[in-house]
Amino acid sequence: MVNYVPWSNNWEQFAPEHLVDGDLSTYIHTQSISAQKPFIFTVDMGKEITANRMYVNTQPRQDYRYPKDFQLYGSLDGENFFKIGDYTDVPIISNNRIVVDFELTKFRYYRMIVTKSSNNYIIIGRLCYY
Repeated sequence: MVNYVPWSNNWEQFAPEHLVDGDLSTYIHTQSISAQKPFIFTVDMGKEITANRMYVNTQPRQDYRYPKDFQLYGSLDGENFFKIGDYTDVPIISNNRIVVDFELTKFRYYRMIVTKSSNNYIIIGRLCYY
């Protein structure tokens, strides 16, 4: 993760592993992000998948902190990344979730470059593909 310093420097409570632990009660929680200081992270899913939709769950409260502007990349080998999509002003839908669609794509690794949040920083509990 690039530019990841958890809220209040609390590495235990907001550990990067929470992004992929499958537990919706744990989160990553960034400090301020912007186009000048993007939040960049890459995840190895352990196997290739084919998907055309991504879900991102934020915290289940009224003051959602979710990615609004971001680029999504995929890779089969973790070294050569290709752009899956550019997303701007992504809205939140029910169940504290954002959803983005893209062409059916095969990848094992994904990289997300977040340049704008709904409210200064982001809180992500889960990110998954279908």
